[in-house]
Amino acid sequence: MNPPNRLIKSSGVNDCNNIIYTKKVGLTVTSRQNDERGIIRILYVDDDEDNLLVAKAFLEMEPGFKVETVSDPSSAFIKVCSGEADVVVSDLLMPGKDGIGLLKDIRDSGLDIPFIIISARGREDVVLRAFSEGADYYVQKGGEQRSQFIELAGKIRNSHISRVREKELCLLKTATEASIDGIAILGSGLNISYCNNAFASIVGYPSADKLTGVPLDSFLISKKESDDLIKHITALGPGSHRLSRKTIALNDESAITVEISVSPLPEGGTILVVRNVEDLIKKESEVKSLNDTNSALLNSIPDRILLLDVDGGIGDNQQNEFLCISGKGPEGREVVAEEGINEDLREFISHNMEEMRRRGSVTPFNYVRESNGVSRYFEARMAFVNNQMLMVIERDVTELENAKKMAEYNERQSEESRRLLESILQTQTEMICRFNGDTTLTYVNDAYCRYFRKSPKELIGRRFLDFIPELWHVSILENLSQLTPDDPIFNYAHEVVKEDGSIAWQEWTDTAFFTVDGDLLYIQSVGRDITEAVILKEEQERQSHFKEILIEILSDFIGSGREGYYHSVQDSLRQIGEFVGVDRVYTFNYDFHNNVCNNTHEWCADEIEPQIGNLQRVPLKIMEEWTRAHRSGDIIHISDVTSYWNDAVRSILEPQGVKSLLTIPLMDNTGCRGFVGFDSVRRRRDFNPTEISLLKIFADMLVVLNSRMEAERDLRHVNELNRTLIDNYPDVVYATDLVGNIIHISENVKDILGYSPDELKTMGLDFITGPREALERMGLENLQGMITTGDVSNIIRTPFDIQTKTGQIIRAETTNRLHQSEDGRWIIIGYARRVL
Repeated sequence: MNPPNRLIKSSGVNDCNNIIYTKKVGLTVTSRQNDERGIIRILYVDDDEDNLLVAKAFLEMEPGFKVETVSDPSSAFIKVCSGEADVVVSDLLMPGKDGIGLLKDIRDSGLDIPFIIISARGREDVVLRAFSEGADYYVQKGGEQRSQFIELAGKIRNSHISRVREKELCLLKTATEASIDGIAILGSGLNISYCNNAFASIVGYPSADKLTGVPLDSFLISKKESDDLIKHITALGPGSHRLSRKTIALNDESAITVEISVSPLPEGGTILVVRNVEDLIKKESEVKSLNDTNSALLNSIPDRILLLDVDGGIGDNQQNEFLCISGKGPEGREVVAEEGINEDLREFISHNMEEMRRRGSVTPFNYVRESNGVSRYFEARMAFVNNQMLMVIERDVTELENAKKMAEYNERQSEESRRLLESILQTQTEMICRFNGDTTLTYVNDAYCRYFRKSPKELIGRRFLDFIPELWHVSILENLSQLTPDDPIFNYAHEVVKEDGSIAWQEWTDTAFFTVDGDLLYIQSVGRDITEAVILKEEQERQSHFKEILIEILSDFIGSGREGYYHSVQDSLRQIGEFVGVDRVYTFNYDFHNNVCNNTHEWCADEIEPQIGNLQRVPLKIMEEWTRAHRSGDIIHISDVTSYWNDAVRSILEPQGVKSLLTIPLMDNTGCRGFVGFDSVRRRRDFNPTEISLLKIFADMLVVLNSRMEAERDLRHVNELNRTLIDNYPDVVYATDLVGNIIHISENVKDILGYSPDELKTMGLDFITGPREALERMGLENLQGMITTGDVSNIIRTPFDIQTKTGQIIRAETTNRLHQSEDGRWIIIGYARRVL
């Protein structure tokens, strides 16, 4: 596998279903949103099964297309009414009801599903009729098939997108009308071109239609506000908006304050969003009043500040005067005098007074005061003023002490949570690790250790890049370096080398953690093994490639005709053989009448010896078990020819150098016609179930194509017999259209009338007495009525006189009946004989 050119960063979505692998780019993880485009269900209607097969194959190559084919318009109508389709593609001409008839039924039932007519007929009246009945597009058949289906796919997607956008616009209009904010669009001259009912309600109008054409400045209460708003609107640039408050006049001459947001529209004009903010202004006023009150409280000093006269010292027998008491008002003196100074604080001051005087710095002291049996904690900070007065700042720190205790408790709880988290991480089935910016591992959980079969001690301190092929290193380091505090998540996938040397795939989601200054702390990553998903994706791509090969083979068969059939079979064997990687692909035909089988086609890889010349008229008796299995529809898979139990079959295969093989019976409605085989000569191999399933599809396609070629051969044989019969029939056989133009007439007419077939084709029925008279004399004047009533089974026998080329009048009798050709035309088939 080639190294990727880059690793594409996603938005942190962790979903293996969104992994895209290509040989050129590598493995890319995209967000789920890119892969959740809705499937377009296409109902393809055509009475030609071959057209349905080709159309389905071509269209399903388009991403997001799912095709269901129907050959009957009535069944198609039922599926459309049942909601089983998003788009209908219909052929125009079909037996019974045509494509336009199906379209009319769907439109009459009230369904607005996209409908595309496809036909080989390109007359203008047909196209106009299709569009008048509600068709979205008309596609004409003919030309190169791939181009035709590319055009059809584009029109399918356009018609579907058109319907989706109509629904989105309807939803947008519904949301606008349901908005509680007033929404208006200003056109030229700043006049209102549209507004919702909420806008009309805000400005005091009963309905929105009364405001169309009203200028914006008619609502503003002052010219200044009007000029200011107009200035904002004219100054708007693309993608910008402006928010402001204005006072507007209501229809009842009252006024309110509104908040107006203005934004330019891409195609011209301005959109306004208006909101009544009267209640908001009232609440803002209440909040301001509350803030003023709080500011007054915050500006007051919460601590008790005391200035003590301690010139003579402080002690139990000394009466110190309280010179200043803050935060208590005048009555505070009495309160402090009654409470005094806490004994512990008093003792501390007494013992440290001289030291505090000497240092001149603030001295803290904590103590507990009991009040009514409740302990409260205080902090006192003391400093001397002018060396005679002691300032004591006393603060109640009970809540702080309780908070510290709570913090200690929380820290203990946090440690327990950390241990719990560690336990959870260790029990996760997904791999979890942490690493530094240089990919050095600092933590790994048990799942990570189990995956690489190493202990934490062996892993921590190593770079995780050691387990990744070197071709991925540059891309991973480059993307890790782009992680930022604003964009800290990176999702990617890469190969890894497991302990046994095998290569696997992993998907990781990295989350970077940063300090408040934006420095990287560490990166934590969660990963899982996605090897099976990658293999599945590669297998899906292989199956898609196989489908493309089948479509190419099918197109080659359809365009080759009878003469190129052998070459098409040979080329299809080559393509399938190269795709599967075998050395020989061949087909055998069973001749059960003669109890032999014959090698009919063969492709061999380079340097592999052909065997078709040695495998003619192989007796079935030496491979009875083989033949019996094929006739039962069973596939024969031999992984090792040398150990195969059937000696007779082994004796045929070993001289050819076959080591392994797979044979698939060719089954049609008559039974087993033969088989297609795949030989591996250079090496032994097992064909996996997916390969067998794909090759079974190829075998079934060979049967269908062979049956078609046989049917065409039989049809040609019948046509040749019919031509021989007509040319040797004693009566004159002819075919005309409904107005007397001769389409075909047999050669023996010259023996009776003297005119050659080519002369009569240019003359039409005029050689009798004129076209209308001729039809009347032949009893065919009511043909149109027979077609209208549907009674076209009658045979009309009519005698009449006709003039030969030499002028002789002879008596003749015709036998005529109506016939509808495959293209829908009505023609007259008749026989004429001379009556003596």
